[in-house]
Amino acid sequence: MAVLFDTLKLAERLEAAGMPPRQARDVASALAETASGDVATRQDIELLRRDIDQIRRDVGHLRETTQADIATLREYVDLRLGEMEARLRGEIHGGDAELRTEIAGLHTEIEKVRADVRGWLIAQAFAIIGAVAAIVGLAAALSRLIH
Repeated sequence: MAVLFDTLKLAERLEAAGMPPRQARDVASALAETASGDVATRQDIELLRRDIDQIRRDVGHLRETTQADIATLREYVDLRLGEMEARLRGEIHGGDAELRTEIAGLHTEIEKVRADVRGWLIAQAFAIIGAVAAIVGLAAALSRLIH
């Protein structure tokens, strides 16, 4: 609602109060421009209050649904993380069993190699003993021949 007033009358009153005529007209004109803008009525303010109340209710509702959505999402994420953890533990356990089997196989291989090396060492020891016995026998035979 615009406020109406007589700018000419205001300019005349300002001149009568001692203001120069041009300045009085400019002040009256500026005041008229300012006052001619929209002015809120009580009804406008009441409508605005109702709109603000509705916005507050809407924000409250959004807050509640957002919190519910967050709780639902948190439950979903916890469930998925639990499933992933169980799957990973299973894979680790399976991998652990495979490693244990592989290690047991390696232990078996190592024992076979040790047995082979022991057998070879024993055979070499007998061969050396046999060679030493032969050398000793030859030395004894040579010693008898020489004497």
